[in-house]
Amino acid sequence: MIQRKTLIKNGYVITMDSQRTTLSRGEVLIGDDVILAIGHNLPQDDAEIIDAEGGIIMPGFVDNHRHMWQTNLRAMLADWTLHEYMRGIRFSISPVLRAEDIGAANYVGALEAMNAGVTTVSLTTRTATIRPITPLLASKPCSAAECGPSTATD
Repeated sequence: MIQRKTLIKNGYVITMDSQRTTLSRGEVLIGDDVILAIGHNLPQDDAEIIDAEGGIIMPGFVDNHRHMWQTNLRAMLADWTLHEYMRGIRFSISPVLRAEDIGAANYVGALEAMNAGVTTVSLTTRTATIRPITPLLASKPCSAAECGPSTATD
């Protein structure tokens, strides 16, 4: 049984079907985390309505390599060479980061990714597991007990 419905309407819908169908002022009905229907004049019954007027409705992007644990460090290393990065981040800063630091950076990194349209990432903090972003945002940054050891690794 579907627990929660969301209807996104009035946007330009870009689908990923074999014909690459597009719909002007289209609608997408979502039940829990599954697309139930795409079209026009979809049933609204008990759905939360999101008005996408002037926007695009499309599948999210997948980022298969994102260093979310470095979100809070990005401004300082934007123009570093590989040697500077290894010396400054990997050998100096990374070893002293606590699990809470990494958890907070992952949380902010997930918000940043969502803002860019990325809905799934390969989290390079501790694993190469592909994860949807929503669970990362559903909880607050982790504690040492929840995140495990305090060493950030790729």
